[in-house]
Amino acid sequence: MMVSDSFECADMNFSSLFEPRFDRSWSNPSWWNLLVALPWVVLVLFDLYGFRTDQITAAREQTTSGQIISHDAPNHNRFGYQFGVNGKVYTGWASPSADEYQIGQKVLVYYDSLDPHKSALDDFAETGDRIVGPVSFCLFGISGVSLYIFLRRRAIHSKIY
Repeated sequence: MMVSDSFECADMNFSSLFEPRFDRSWSNPSWWNLLVALPWVVLVLFDLYGFRTDQITAAREQTTSGQIISHDAPNHNRFGYQFGVNGKVYTGWASPSADEYQIGQKVLVYYDSLDPHKSALDDFAETGDRIVGPVSFCLFGISGVSLYIFLRRRAIHSKIY
């Protein structure tokens, strides 16, 4: 009985250590609280860089015929493919959303004309367009945190003056 009482007291003291600091930092937020959104900012920048490189590649992409040569189900259900450009054989991996390929199946391969090692089974322009969802989500989160800090600071400053 004594052990459980001391455990509960220790548990209450542990959680109560953080509550006053949390209340203090978010009831009168500093602009430094925007650092909470920093991972979202980094993700947005990373995704926009990927989007831009995919769009540049899409402008010069070429297509050729290829063949599915392997299936690696445990590793993100990815499929290996090979294709030839100017007499040279290249390979690549693709992870489709469904089991849409079979080993031996002929496929259309999109590749970068400057670097055939960069290839995909989807158009590079479509690949870049998939980034819009995560970027929108991150921008919404950044805006929400910024708006919250702005409104809290404005309410606090209007009470002071």
